[in-house]
Amino acid sequence: MKQISIIALLAVLLAGCGATTARGDKGRAEDYGFLKKLGFNVSEIYKMDQKLVIDYNRPPAEMNDAQQDVLLRVVGEPFRVEDDIEGVFSIIGIRALPSGYTLILYNVEFGDGASRVFAIYDRDGNTTDYLDTGYWNESHPDESNEDYTHGTAYGDETTCTFDTPSTMKLGRKFRFFEWTSKKDAYENNMVQEFWCIDKEYDYSITKEGTFVLDNIKSQKIGPVDAEIDQLEEISDLNYVPRNDNTIFDTMNRLALRDDMKRVLTREDSQVGYRFQGVMHTLYTTKTQALLEWISNHRDPKTNALTGILEQCFSSGWIPKEHLIEVLDQMPDGDTKRYIEKLTAQWGPADAVG
Repeated sequence: MKQISIIALLAVLLAGCGATTARGDKGRAEDYGFLKKLGFNVSEIYKMDQKLVIDYNRPPAEMNDAQQDVLLRVVGEPFRVEDDIEGVFSIIGIRALPSGYTLILYNVEFGDGASRVFAIYDRDGNTTDYLDTGYWNESHPDESNEDYTHGTAYGDETTCTFDTPSTMKLGRKFRFFEWTSKKDAYENNMVQEFWCIDKEYDYSITKEGTFVLDNIKSQKIGPVDAEIDQLEEISDLNYVPRNDNTIFDTMNRLALRDDMKRVLTREDSQVGYRFQGVMHTLYTTKTQALLEWISNHRDPKTNALTGILEQCFSSGWIPKEHLIEVLDQMPDGDTKRYIEKLTAQWGPADAVG
C-alpha cells in the first residue's frame, strides 16, 4: 500500500508539472494574441528568446496594409511622408515580455537607408514605446581603387542580447578598416582595423512597457579622429528611448560643451549636421514637448537647442508650413505666443522676401 501511495503521489506531482507547463505555454501564447488576431502565423516568426543573431537567409514576416495600419500607428510616424508610409516595414522577430507585453523587432527600408526598430505592445496591440537603433550591419566606403577590389571604409556592426526577461543590451562596433574584395563580388573582407569605437547600450523594460536607457559604456581602440569622436557622442542621442524627455537636457549640455560649440556652426564640420539630424527626429516625434522645453529655456546663453532647431528650418530639414500648422492647433497660452514670436522670421535660407 505504501508503494502504491508513493506512485500515486508521483503521478499527482507529474500531472501538476504538466499542468504548469500547459499554463505557461498558454500564457506565452496569449502574449501574441493580438498578432494572431491580425492574421500572423506566430509559429513562423523568429522568437528572440536568447542572443539575437539575425539570419539574413531567413525571410522576415511581411505585413499587409491592415496589419501595418494597426502596428505602425505610432512606430511608423517618423517614416511617414504626407500620411503615406515611406518606410517598408517587415518583422524580424518577436519576444514575450513580463506583464503580457510583446517586443517586436522591425526592419525598415526607406529611400537609400535602413533601420532596425524595437517596439513594445500591450495585450491589445497598443504601442507603449519604441526605439530606433539604426542599421545594424553597414559599410560606408571611404576610398577604393578603380575596380573596387581594395579600399577603406567605415563600418557599423550591432548585436542584441537579452540577459533577463526585462533587460536588453545592444552592442555596437563602429570601425575604420582596410578591405579587399574579389572582382564583381558584393562582400568585402577586412584586412586590418585602424580604429574601433566599441559601445554597449544597457536597457531595462519597465512593467508599464517602456524602455529605460540605464547606461552607455564606450571603449576606443586605436587613434580616433576628434570629429569622429564628437559625432559618435551625438549619435548616442539616437539611442535614448522615445518616452524619455530628459534627452532635451542631455542634448543641450552636449551642444553647449566648449569643443562642440567651437565647431557647431562651422561649414566644414559635420557636427552641426549631425545635431540637426537628431533635432529633426525630436521635432517629428516630440513636437509639443520640444517647443515647451524651448519656451521654458529662453536664455540663449544656456539654451543651444533653439539655435539648432532654427538651423533645421534654415537648411530645409523642417518645412515652416508644418510649424504653422502645429501652432494653429496649440491652445492659446504663453508657450504658443513665445514660439510664434520666436519663429516668425524662421524659414529656408534661400527664401525670397
